[in-house]
Amino acid sequence: MGKTTDTQKNEKGLVISFERAIAINNAIMENVDMYIRRMRTTLSEDMLKKGNESPTNLQTTEVAVAKGNEVKVNFKFRPLKVKATLAQTNNAENIIPVIEVFYNELNFDKYLEKNAQAIAYNILNGVWLWRNRKIALDGKITVEVVDANENVLETIEMDNILDIPIIDFDEDFNIKYKDEELKNKVMKLAEHLLKGFKDEERFYLNITATIKTFEGENVYPSELFLDSQELMEKIVKERYNENINLKLNNSKIRLFFKYEDSPAITAEKIWNAIRTYDIWYDEYPLLKEPISIEIDGANLKYQRFPRKRTFKDILKDLVEKKPLSEKDKMYFVACLIRGGVPVEKKEK
Repeated sequence: MGKTTDTQKNEKGLVISFERAIAINNAIMENVDMYIRRMRTTLSEDMLKKGNESPTNLQTTEVAVAKGNEVKVNFKFRPLKVKATLAQTNNAENIIPVIEVFYNELNFDKYLEKNAQAIAYNILNGVWLWRNRKIALDGKITVEVVDANENVLETIEMDNILDIPIIDFDEDFNIKYKDEELKNKVMKLAEHLLKGFKDEERFYLNITATIKTFEGENVYPSELFLDSQELMEKIVKERYNENINLKLNNSKIRLFFKYEDSPAITAEKIWNAIRTYDIWYDEYPLLKEPISIEIDGANLKYQRFPRKRTFKDILKDLVEKKPLSEKDKMYFVACLIRGGVPVEKKEK
């Protein structure tokens, strides 16, 4: 559970990067069996045009299924001091003063609190389970607040997570809650997160989702994306003591990610889901759903940049002492938590 630092130099020579203000690990899935299945699938016309002789190909797929009627998913999450996220810059005389102005004069604490509430909401609604949330019959999330001595300071339990709607806000960045119980639990968790982001408390969250399903139903760890056929073949040999030849009959393969020898969802995928609460981007009227907080406005699902006004644009306005909108401030603080590299836009 360490910090992530990205650094990149843009065309104008500015070097600047921010560490993310969270620590997180991979989520282990319990009560899950895995096995290899081979099937023959059809090829598209485009693939046939690329030189494939047969309209079918052999596909090897790793399958993950529930052992019984309950699957558990567990990971740990820790908020870190947001005011310590600036990792590197070669323009300190401009960048440090404007960041300090933002901290001290532009309601930084207000927007930090709103972001903490959004993160708490997405932890408790289980959006980080991805497809596993969609296939569940029911679900519950338990969050333990744990100190450095492994003492559990508080436990927050959220039942019926499938009934919690996707996050939405009013014009003042207050979350729209379906009921008071949900609001109270989100606020309670957000209080801890906020103290962590301010470095007033040091703790981690032990987060466990329990989803109800039926025995043998497919569940979904993260997928492995590897270019090396030899490495894929080696993994299959190690896991199942089976030899496969991916070059034979245009064979393809899909394997799942494992952590500590258990199927798992990667930390990156979990964090991507937890920070999916940006509804202030330019194309929201078209897409009508929150997107992940990204420093460059990119979105993987839609393969585009639905946010046109990015962290870099807001940082530039701060340097030039231009006024910021309330939406800019909310997004800017979210990016300080997310971390990354503001890249200079290319002039057309």
